[in-house]
Amino acid sequence: MFVIESESKPTAVVIKATLSGGRYANEWLEQGRRLKYFLKSKTLKDGSVQFGEHFKPNAAILNVPNLPVLAFVRQTSNDRFVYAGAFANQKMHEEADGAKWFELVFTTSEEVIADAGYVQQQLQDRVALASSQSQQQRLARLAKAPKNPKTIRTVSTAFVRNPDVVAEVLFRAEGHCEECKRPAPFVSKATGDPYLEVHHITPLAQGGDDTVANAWALCPNCHREKHFG
Repeated sequence: MFVIESESKPTAVVIKATLSGGRYANEWLEQGRRLKYFLKSKTLKDGSVQFGEHFKPNAAILNVPNLPVLAFVRQTSNDRFVYAGAFANQKMHEEADGAKWFELVFTTSEEVIADAGYVQQQLQDRVALASSQSQQQRLARLAKAPKNPKTIRTVSTAFVRNPDVVAEVLFRAEGHCEECKRPAPFVSKATGDPYLEVHHITPLAQGGDDTVANAWALCPNCHREKHFG
């Protein structure tokens, strides 16, 4: 459970709801439409559970009207989470033992994409389709197409990379791409150093290590080739 922010203001809360097991199991009050979701809590030394309304995700849901709650749901701890849509808090309930839960009501599944990578993949697929068609077909669509693209909210998972690995790989490269051996194409305005990008030989998403041995410094062109060539 975490808060998505823009300019330090909550724009959404992401929750992961497991529907069985545990002392406080979440549940569908109405399948796919109304979700019982327990507040973020903390187990104290005496074994009791504190459902703190002051915890950041809880406070955001309670204090920001109609804040989108992006729900990922699974039946058991052995299942994968599946995106169930965007919800909004209708009411907070408190049970006799002090347990507190949100009554979340479904709002939409169309404006939120569960995986940010899906957006890029979808664009590539659509570009491939457009390229396979005639210029006449493309121009006909362009004549009717809006000039300003719509926006959607995405959720992604990122690795917290070791900055020492990045710094050491760049130091080793001495300003030259470790693939094509050419000097970096330009100097970074932010750092004043030759601009190279650190790429993992075996991707982190495929179980690769975040180590100097599994990384090299590449110019943008070689880096793109590694991903798309």
